[in-house]
Amino acid sequence: MSKSRVFLRIIVGGYLAYLGGGLVKDAFIDKPEHYIGFMAAGILFLIFGLWWMLLGVKMAARHEYDDPDDLDDSEDYDDDDAADDMADEENPGIEDGESEQTTKEED
Repeated sequence: MSKSRVFLRIIVGGYLAYLGGGLVKDAFIDKPEHYIGFMAAGILFLIFGLWWMLLGVKMAARHEYDDPDDLDDSEDYDDDDAADDMADEENPGIEDGESEQTTKEED
């Protein structure tokens, strides 16, 4: 998980907790017709938001995220490089930028 996702988790969790707390407060003060359902939903939002936010805070505190500065050179080799290497192995006589048609036309 990237560093930005960890901090996004903290923000989203805090916002969900804020919405849940507001829903509980409004349902308790205004007492609409089905206020028990609104309070239950608010409590679920509050609990899930706090859990999500605290999990993100824990991950940020322990540095349990991928830091782009810590990548080693072995991770820089990606699928595009592997595909290029496989193409070179299949057609050893063809240089980069040449196609098979140009080599056939030369024959």
